[in-house]
Amino acid sequence: GFACINPSVSALISRQTDASRQGEVLGVNQSFASLGRIVGPFAGSFLFGLHPSHSLPFVAAVIVLAGVSVLLPRVATGATR
Repeated sequence: GFACINPSVSALISRQTDASRQGEVLGVNQSFASLGRIVGPFAGSFLFGLHPSHSLPFVAAVIVLAGVSVLLPRVATGATR
């Protein structure tokens, strides 16, 4: 999954960031992506331990998609600059 998304996110970040700050912003992006890959499995297993439900991944996906649907129009119109 990340093989398709990672280049797109890097391109989007580099297009939306000033040339003098691209390295800094791309580094922060990679840091948070790595942190998510470290913390995510622990958080998921903790939540599953609290409430063993097979619908939990789907609920998490809906929450993430809702967040993306709020942020995506801002990026598309250039409102984040």
